[in-house]
Amino acid sequence: MRAVLLVFLAAALPAAADRCASPESVWDFRDLSDPQIHPSGQSVAFVLSWNDPLTDTAYTNIWLASLQGRSTPHPLTTGKVRHSSPRWSPDGKSLAYLAGGALKIRNMATGVERTLAEGASTPVWSPDGNWLAFFRFVPAQPKWDPPMSAKPAGARWASPARVVTELRWTFDGQGIAAPGETRLFVVPAAGGAPHQITSGDYHHSSYLHEPQVAWTASSDALLTPVVSAPDGWANYWGGDIYSFPRAGGEPRRLTNVMGTEASLAVAANGTSAAYSGFVFRKQGYHVSSLYHLNVATGESRHLTPSHDRDVLNPFWSSDAASLYFLSEDRGDTHLFRSDLQGKTEQITTGAMRLSSVSANRGHAVAIRSTATQPPHLVRFSLDAPGQLSTVFDPNTALLRQCRFSDIEELSYQSFDGAKIQGWLLKPPDFDPARKYPLLVSIHGGPHSMYGVNFQHEMRVQAGAGYVILYTNPRGSTGYGEKFANIIQYKWPGDDIRDILAGVDEAARRPYIDGGRAVVFGGSGGGLMTTWMVTQTNRFKAAVALYPVTNWFSHIGSDDNGMFVGSLYRRGWQWEKPDDYIERSPIFHVQKVSTPTMIITGEEDWRTPIAQSEEFYRALKIRGVDTVFVRVPGEPHGIRKHPSHRIAVLVHTLAWMQKYAPSK
Repeated sequence: MRAVLLVFLAAALPAAADRCASPESVWDFRDLSDPQIHPSGQSVAFVLSWNDPLTDTAYTNIWLASLQGRSTPHPLTTGKVRHSSPRWSPDGKSLAYLAGGALKIRNMATGVERTLAEGASTPVWSPDGNWLAFFRFVPAQPKWDPPMSAKPAGARWASPARVVTELRWTFDGQGIAAPGETRLFVVPAAGGAPHQITSGDYHHSSYLHEPQVAWTASSDALLTPVVSAPDGWANYWGGDIYSFPRAGGEPRRLTNVMGTEASLAVAANGTSAAYSGFVFRKQGYHVSSLYHLNVATGESRHLTPSHDRDVLNPFWSSDAASLYFLSEDRGDTHLFRSDLQGKTEQITTGAMRLSSVSANRGHAVAIRSTATQPPHLVRFSLDAPGQLSTVFDPNTALLRQCRFSDIEELSYQSFDGAKIQGWLLKPPDFDPARKYPLLVSIHGGPHSMYGVNFQHEMRVQAGAGYVILYTNPRGSTGYGEKFANIIQYKWPGDDIRDILAGVDEAARRPYIDGGRAVVFGGSGGGLMTTWMVTQTNRFKAAVALYPVTNWFSHIGSDDNGMFVGSLYRRGWQWEKPDDYIERSPIFHVQKVSTPTMIITGEEDWRTPIAQSEEFYRALKIRGVDTVFVRVPGEPHGIRKHPSHRIAVLVHTLAWMQKYAPSK
């Protein structure tokens, strides 16, 4: 198996040092995700992702690594496939996983595999090991379907008209939704027909959570948050937790709060569960807190009222006496622990971002990323969480050839005295005697957070000779609920002023040429980029990726339009038109003089391409230099094909070099 690993990693060996920060490095870097520790705590299964230049496709394989000794990690599945979501059986003898949409189970002793179900989501084992739960889309008859005229024999007609009857009819990455619902199923681990658990007016998806399920300790019921209503998408604040009997029958409602419950975790003692969530207060952003749930009575207790950061992915200690969870804080993501009285402590430290923690018998694994190291697999003991050791880094061979500079943290005052955090990323061959152009990068969301993790896109931009400034303006997570929620009806607004104050701070460095500054951002950052060029002409050029430019049309065409309109605007378009005009870049385009490139996927349903078309045409009418890059077949984020990721980088760098050359 060691030979297999060496051959696999050898694909990165020809890359020269300058290739590490080139657009073509998209083909070289590997990614890790979804580690699942074995019930014994002695090994881990995880997913490795890689990009194939011959098929222009990203593939995923499942790998195994021992947590004992020095044995080499090795692939369990190989080839140009999409295998994901490995999940160990409670006794550790079997591994369930997804092969495309097929739910498979492998006997780890014999290697024999069976397919249990098609069209399945990530499986969840019952504690007794006899069942697996999963979600699957169940088609339904259209609500409006008048009979069409009969087609003559041998005729070849065009595709039929598509009928929409739902409040939400599009989903980014899918397009127009087919009639039907996502339902919860269980299937015997020994094989047999899947059995549908949920039906009717129980909806597993909302604007604030994805379908999720946890078994009761007795394996006779399943806990899942649902919206109980005729139309689940008419509810934008979340649902409640219900207990559905595995054998069928009426569900039991466990929570009754107008809010959101997510990330369910059931303790082995059978009486306790935990979840992260919040009581809805009609804000654009709410901090998700940790709650304890008595499964028998439905009583919930708020455990972290003073922890003003999001609680992410809670899980129980082996003795059910405490809970662990991840939380973002000022650019880092760390592991925290809370006892059942709510006493909370941070138990990992350092400049890093942790994700996907999996633990068993006091042993834990996670994905760690730092500013100079892409995601890699680490292990640690929950009793000594400060001692993290690397289990596997798929980019080891490549990184030996890379010259990545570390980041420099900034802390500065904004226009009103508010403290803002940011970072500077310098070129790999940085020379303090030189003057470098400044690239200002704006994150999307808006409720997300830049931090100390590896940023491939920025490494490529820095490799072209730019100093990158990236900040967390108000609206960002990791600084508390008030800081993130302050932009609710003022987006974009003061967040732009936070960024401009960061530009002023960065320009004080002798090695930065403030006269050669470019602004760049995608999604919510694309909105802020198009807004920025209506507010100032200090930038030599701008690149807006999949932006929002017109709130009027965005609310009606965005797949999340109802959620966005109900929380980020002061009313609907017909109620508060002045509010929509005030915050839409298209209505201020007459003030733009900055050369602006716009890049959007043609199948983007999150910020539909018409948003970009409107702004591009307005710039052309006004005589502003502009280029519109349309990327075929791509949804929001332009991540479907690796070559399209390269295209975004190539177009961006060429536009930057045209107006703010680095050499």
